[in-house]
Amino acid sequence: MGNGSVIKQEILDYIASTPWAVLATVRGDGTPVIRTIGAFAFENGGGSVYFATFPGADKTRHIDGNSRVSFFFQHEGQQLQEFRNVELLGDAAKVNGEDDIRHVAALISERSPIVQAFIEKNGIAVFDYYEVRVTEVKSLDYRNGIGPQAIEVVFL
Repeated sequence: MGNGSVIKQEILDYIASTPWAVLATVRGDGTPVIRTIGAFAFENGGGSVYFATFPGADKTRHIDGNSRVSFFFQHEGQQLQEFRNVELLGDAAKVNGEDDIRHVAALISERSPIVQAFIEKNGIAVFDYYEVRVTEVKSLDYRNGIGPQAIEVVFL
């Protein structure tokens, strides 16, 4: 699992302090679809982002058809002059193998008491777990000025 890439610590801290992220997938007809995700975690220097979802969810079918996804992180209530967000783009795949599933479930449970409670009550198989192998990081930071100087893109 993971590609071992390293993302700036400041960006990782921003992601870690974001309670809800937005996952974008693409339907079979080419229509983009977004949804809020609270059950996520990351490791490998940010090179891997994991999320949990109920089996059979629309997003899993979208990923089966097109594995390219976007994970978007933004804090609420920011002032314009300090506005920031981070987008991680990559390829998503279902996590397989008992040890890998347990590892990912533990990472997500550390961030999400709701996920932990679901697993304790219903077992680890209550969710499917996915890994996004990050290939691109786009960071917007208006502390660097508003305009092109606010955007940093890194390819992993």
